[in-house]
Amino acid sequence: MNKDRTDNFSLTEARVPIKTSGTLIPLKTTLETRSRDSLLGVYITHVPAKKASGVLDLTRKLLPNDGGYDLQHIRRFAKQTDVPDHVRDSLLGVKTDSNGQADTGPPELFLLVGAMNLINLDELRDALSPILDPITICSINVPLLAPTSQEQAKLWSSQYWPIVYKKSNPFGPHPAIVSRAEIELQKEPVLGSKIGAVVVQRKNGVAHTLAIAGDSRWLKWPRVGSGNVTAHAALRAIAMVADGIKIQEEKKGSTVLKRE
Repeated sequence: MNKDRTDNFSLTEARVPIKTSGTLIPLKTTLETRSRDSLLGVYITHVPAKKASGVLDLTRKLLPNDGGYDLQHIRRFAKQTDVPDHVRDSLLGVKTDSNGQADTGPPELFLLVGAMNLINLDELRDALSPILDPITICSINVPLLAPTSQEQAKLWSSQYWPIVYKKSNPFGPHPAIVSRAEIELQKEPVLGSKIGAVVVQRKNGVAHTLAIAGDSRWLKWPRVGSGNVTAHAALRAIAMVADGIKIQEEKKGSTVLKRE
């Protein structure tokens, strides 16, 4: 680079970070990339608001700890207006059929009782009949795993049953950790373009990584033009490989001299 051109820039100017914008997108973990549509069959029933507490206590005695299922992301009680149409129509339809008339009483809550594989329908009906008369029980599917975002919780709530997102990710990094990483990256000066280079050697069908390099064309370099082109990610990766070969050759040469 022309020396006169370089002298026109102060060291402070050379260190001024480039203002760029971008979004940090964390890579998904193995568990996050697996199928997230695992469903669990559960029983639901309608409960008068005044009996809600008593019925919930009874179901907890029938199914202690939900039989080992973690259902903290699923709301136990839901208003009729909060559940998807097909769930509401299904339960109210069963209730109408059992009574022989449409429901004209006060609004009732819907209760998610528990997993279908933990208790059969007849046993559940016999246990709840003393409290709920008449009793209506229906089965639906709900997401077995907790949502990893608010958007996913809203989608599932519209498809299955009211779902809660608790600002956590049991299958990957906690959202708070990702947020802190975004803030830290925004504070760091940018030393080059957001590119990288990887050199891979494939031998006998197996790939081996030889070098990984990032771009640093503006590290201690004036913020003009293309910067220090020799510090481009591709050229840095090539240089790393060349340095490695040089070191290996020097070691071989020194070994030969010692033998002689």
